[in-house]
Amino acid sequence: MKKVNNKGFAISTVIYGLSIMGIMVVAILMATMSQSRSNNNQLAKSIEEDLNRFSRTDASFIAKVGSDQLPVAQEYIVPESGWYKIELWGSNNGNNGGKGAYTKGIIELEEGEILNFYVGKNGSETDVRKVSGEYLDFDSYITRIMVAAGGGTDQYASGGTLNAYSKFMMSHGGYIKVSGDNIDFSLISKEDLDNETNGSLVGYNKEFKIGYYDVDEGYVSSPRSTSSGGDGRVPGEENVYGGISYIAGYGGCIGNDIEGKKISDPITKIEDGETVKDYYFINGMMLPGVNEDSGRARIVKIYSKEGMQTYPRKNQKLNNVRYIEYCQDSEVQMKPSFSAIYQGRELIKDNYIDDLIDTRSCNRYDLEDNYDLDELTILSEYNYSGLDAINDVLKVSSTGYDNMIVVKDKNGNANNPSITKTPTGIRVSAYENDFTNSTITDGNYIIMPVLSENKVMTAGESTGINETVSIKYYNGYNRQIWSVESLGNNNYKISELSRFKALSLSPSGNTLLSPIYANSTFNNSNEQKWNITNAGDGTFYIKTIVNNPSDSNIGYLIAQTNEKVNNNKNKIIVAKKNEATTRFIFISVD
Repeated sequence: MKKVNNKGFAISTVIYGLSIMGIMVVAILMATMSQSRSNNNQLAKSIEEDLNRFSRTDASFIAKVGSDQLPVAQEYIVPESGWYKIELWGSNNGNNGGKGAYTKGIIELEEGEILNFYVGKNGSETDVRKVSGEYLDFDSYITRIMVAAGGGTDQYASGGTLNAYSKFMMSHGGYIKVSGDNIDFSLISKEDLDNETNGSLVGYNKEFKIGYYDVDEGYVSSPRSTSSGGDGRVPGEENVYGGISYIAGYGGCIGNDIEGKKISDPITKIEDGETVKDYYFINGMMLPGVNEDSGRARIVKIYSKEGMQTYPRKNQKLNNVRYIEYCQDSEVQMKPSFSAIYQGRELIKDNYIDDLIDTRSCNRYDLEDNYDLDELTILSEYNYSGLDAINDVLKVSSTGYDNMIVVKDKNGNANNPSITKTPTGIRVSAYENDFTNSTITDGNYIIMPVLSENKVMTAGESTGINETVSIKYYNGYNRQIWSVESLGNNNYKISELSRFKALSLSPSGNTLLSPIYANSTFNNSNEQKWNITNAGDGTFYIKTIVNNPSDSNIGYLIAQTNEKVNNNKNKIIVAKKNEATTRFIFISVD
């Protein structure tokens, strides 16, 4: 046998070593593979979470809670500088509990910024904040920039808006009357209610006053018990109140007191003692009691910062404003809580002047400088919510009270109401259509019946020919978002975004009381063309252009919600014109 030299021995040793290492690697791989199946779900979940955090200009978040049932942080890293729309839905409170609220707004964000979404379940709120941490950790909790309230334990205790909603604040503010051979839908007072012929209708009634429950004046600056309502709603509290919602920069919200800043100011990031950035929203919206499930959240990029330095403004009348005048001609005149919002800040500091002009009560405001305002907000005293803003007029000017322009006009009279005062107030936004403009700007909209504060026009779910258009709680899906395109002469094409099916008359051609459809794409027929006219107060009439020679007031759309008329209940139908009922609000989602 030949003796192995040192070199050969070394080579053999290396070979043996590599062989052993190879066996060990194979063993490790086999062990790893044996566990891989059980880890696949965790890996997929981790990938999904990373996709939500990195390089996505849109992301959605569902409820995620810890062992204590409180929401935990879900991180989102802004991939590109620009303007983003954030939407939040608070959680319902179980099968028999109240529904969660909805909030949305547009915010300017920079690439690399981090947001933390906390999405609740079992009646808790959904919020977004700048600093992560345990849900009730104070340093995290006070950096919330938007909150969608959760529902209370009672089925009627909806997640609220600027105020907590109790079980006594069911949004059945008016009653609808059905009378005559042609079935005229109109409003009557509670005292005149006939249970045999009438039913409840969400919305205005001049005898109705919304109940009110104040919780620490709506402060949302620290975690606390919500046994009497509260901000959002922490699960586990046995109460019959929903929570309070919050949007930084939204008129009427009370913000956080951070680094000595006033509570009405938006949340500000402080670095090395210097102000770096304000976090506030424009074009905000709150809806009470719309979510019947666990919470959720969504963020979508609207515009890139590249090549666009400011967010597009639709209502130029809010540009260069210094003087404001609000005159009331309502059943009840009162000092309103008035907000003029500029870059998330409230400019009015009670510097109003009371005047008597043409027997009307007027409040005048001097901002002491000129501003491109983001929003004007009129908040009624709580016990006047639910009343009608009859003939109320809002004006602005850059130079003085003798040279003012109307931004919200009067409309209607005691028998023909204009717009209902709700807990969220009457709002004029620079990013929505001019109230006084007779035309609608092309774009995508939520279309809400004027008598509802949380239901919107919704296309059918299937492709069947019998799928009619209805009203449902707002959920943000494309069946509830409508593309509006001008055809000239105040005529429009209206198509839902899920399948681009056009709003259409009944194929039968019977207009009065017929349901509306959205089953086919636009074909340029008169049955798919709609005349939209402005009532002057931010509400619009939608009317078919198909002639009805017997009555020129027939052909207006209405949301049929009368409990005593089973045919086409909660559907959009064609009816006779009525100032109180046949109007809609167009809310831009662009």
